[in-house]
Amino acid sequence: TISNNLRLRRREFAMLRSVGLTPKGLNKILMLEGLFFALTPIIVSIPIVLFICWYMLRLTPITWSEFISIFPAGPILIYAILIIASIFLSYAVSSTSAKKSNVVESIKDEIV
Repeated sequence: TISNNLRLRRREFAMLRSVGLTPKGLNKILMLEGLFFALTPIIVSIPIVLFICWYMLRLTPITWSEFISIFPAGPILIYAILIIASIFLSYAVSSTSAKKSNVVESIKDEIV
């Protein structure tokens, strides 16, 4: 999905580069976009998970302290880090074509 998204926006990147965006600036844009795509699902899911945990704990005699003592925080944190790293890696790999493409050719290919 990320690769296709960047391929479809090749003209946009070429136009930004034609007005003076450096490769370092393009990297910053892409990394911020990757950070947004990586953190948005995590930030949205935290309140939902907390609500589900709260509701399930209300139905059972288990207390929050008992639940927290067996909560698998380590594996969840590792998977979240792996997801963020995979998104950044896919942005880094996919952005190489946007950085290496000729500005004039990219704009011309999209017009035709």
